[in-house]
Amino acid sequence: MNNKLITTNKNNNQVLVKSKNLLDITNKILLKNDDNWIKILFKWADEFENSILSFPKNKKELLEFKSLKVEFYLDDVIGYLPEEIGKLIQLEELYLHDIDELPDTIVNLRNLKSFTLLWYSCEKSRNSELIFNWIEELKLNGCEIFIDCDIH
Repeated sequence: MNNKLITTNKNNNQVLVKSKNLLDITNKILLKNDDNWIKILFKWADEFENSILSFPKNKKELLEFKSLKVEFYLDDVIGYLPEEIGKLIQLEELYLHDIDELPDTIVNLRNLKSFTLLWYSCEKSRNSELIFNWIEELKLNGCEIFIDCDIH
């Protein structure tokens, strides 16, 4: 009976090892697939380095990045978020100050636990309905939200 138990444990271990190997291969494929979006995000972060209070310096850190805080008024420029921001699906905290428009892809950020949007020109936005539906969905999922729209 002991031999059967050991065999079962060996089988379980083999299954776990094979599963881990398969996950590793899948992750490598996904990460290798298209890095252009990462280059675009790094270029954007360089362009607004004074406004982005912290941004990863390499791909590994970017893929684990949890909190993005952007204050465009610090640069005294009209800031923007690139479409590629929607690829940062692991983000849990997003703080945006003084932004004219949000990209459609922001709705991909479904893991947010905290979202702050200050001085957002929501009445000018071409995608305000999409954004506000996404915000309602975030609220339903327990995300803390603070919004101060600039309505004229």
